[in-house]
Amino acid sequence: MSQWIKCSDQLPPDNAPVLVWKVSKFTPKYESYSITQCIDKEFDLLASGHFTVTHWQPLPPPPEDL
Repeated sequence: MSQWIKCSDQLPPDNAPVLVWKVSKFTPKYESYSITQCIDKEFDLLASGHFTVTHWQPLPPPPEDL
């Protein structure tokens, strides 16, 4: 699996599906992950106003034995 990349260091290519780590902007703090994409330097998340994406990584390739 890939290593986490800080969003402040690099953003993923537009429209590429990625795994992200997100942290709530409110108390109590809530941390979670999602699969999403980045469009025009913003991550496409439900309730995006409630979360800050801090890290991302590319998705692994799909299984070969489908």
